[in-house]
Amino acid sequence: MNLETFEGIITINEIEYNFYYNNKFITVFPKDPTSSWNDLEGLFYRSKKEKSFETIYGKLRAGNEIIFLNVKLKPYGRKILKGFVPAYLISHSNLINAPNAENFEEIIFRGDVIDKIYSPHNLIKKSSYDFENHVPILEFNSQKDVKKTTKLNDDSIYLTVKAISSGKDKTYPILLKSELGIKFVIDKNMQEIKDYYKKITRTLSFFFNRRYLKYEEVELVRTIDVKHAIQKGDKVEYETIKEKQIYDLVINDEYKDTFDIGNIVFDTKIFLNAFPKVYNIIDENMFSLLYYSKNKYDDIAFDHYQFMSTVSAFEGQFDLVYPEYKTKKAKFAEVKNGLLTYIESQKGKENAVGKKYLSSFENMVEKWEGTLSEQLNYCLKVFNRAIEKNKQRLFVEFNILNKSNNDITTAIQNKRNSLMHTFLEQRYEPIEIVGYVLVKMLVYCLILKRAKLEEKEIISIIHSIFNQ
Repeated sequence: MNLETFEGIITINEIEYNFYYNNKFITVFPKDPTSSWNDLEGLFYRSKKEKSFETIYGKLRAGNEIIFLNVKLKPYGRKILKGFVPAYLISHSNLINAPNAENFEEIIFRGDVIDKIYSPHNLIKKSSYDFENHVPILEFNSQKDVKKTTKLNDDSIYLTVKAISSGKDKTYPILLKSELGIKFVIDKNMQEIKDYYKKITRTLSFFFNRRYLKYEEVELVRTIDVKHAIQKGDKVEYETIKEKQIYDLVINDEYKDTFDIGNIVFDTKIFLNAFPKVYNIIDENMFSLLYYSKNKYDDIAFDHYQFMSTVSAFEGQFDLVYPEYKTKKAKFAEVKNGLLTYIESQKGKENAVGKKYLSSFENMVEKWEGTLSEQLNYCLKVFNRAIEKNKQRLFVEFNILNKSNNDITTAIQNKRNSLMHTFLEQRYEPIEIVGYVLVKMLVYCLILKRAKLEEKEIISIIHSIFNQ
């Protein structure tokens, strides 16, 4: 229920106000138009500055409960407050609901993103057509057979298909929607839900190579105790029963970039095995460092910043996967350790400034595990089966002939070194463009290897993401 415009009543500091929501902004004004400015000024302690509210509770005119999240309201003229709404919850029911944003037991995602992971057609067992009566004939799998479940740490994650039926015939679905749901072992409050939502979305961003994702629907589910009045003779007795409450969670993103997810289709079994493993190694730093595309155009266009951030992401992931890549080689280790011993012996002969420079150089030597070109060449061999098909396709597209892996990696290393000095008037040769795309694939390969996926799983996921 992602509504563009709605209105109702909200309660702030035990006082009710009218509100009007439109285009991601909320406008708040007194219920009584003749009331004084003091009714609203009290919210700001007689200050003209904006005030933050973690949650604001209210009801729509139709009776549905609404909870606005993390809103900052600011005076806007006389008797009016306005603010951007980052997110809100709206209940499916117009009955009386529990006035809090806590104890959520499940979150459900729907939309094109989820359909790419698990096709809605999985619900259809068999289809044919009755040419005499001009109607399709459909046979459906049971929900039990369609539902695929695995563990996400202590929680349970599942993929299934929801069938929305017509009012007349509940057995005949008219709309199929795939769902990715997570059932929590321990109920979560709204702050925990927001953190969970962000990490789920970051993980899906990795699989779809997209900086931004949109969902058609995100639902939160919780169970509350409700007392029902039961008439027994002249007396009214109350029976407490448990009822499900369903809320739509709407996240208002401030970006305005064109959104698409391409033609990605995943092997469901491999995805379900990979998702929890990638989820557990995804962090915000990696998300910000690895450049995810915004759309199809962004897949084939990049700038200096994207080039440098992708190369840096490769080096960071390489060090995590192969922390002693060169040190394991006897001669390299001998030279490296000898150099470190020599630096240490010279510290006693230097003043404070000299010691500082030596310590800085020592730190660089300790971390050195070969050149960028060496590391790229090594990964091109290790992950050859995952990226070779794409590499050959790129060679054809850019008319590149008789170039070796070493030619590609040397070009990338030289471009990186050049950009470290200046971003001005730097153009990209075809081999550098191909190299950039391959480096990005290698970053994915390294992350999937860190997640302890098998080679066949890495190959499948890389082909799903980049073979479009």
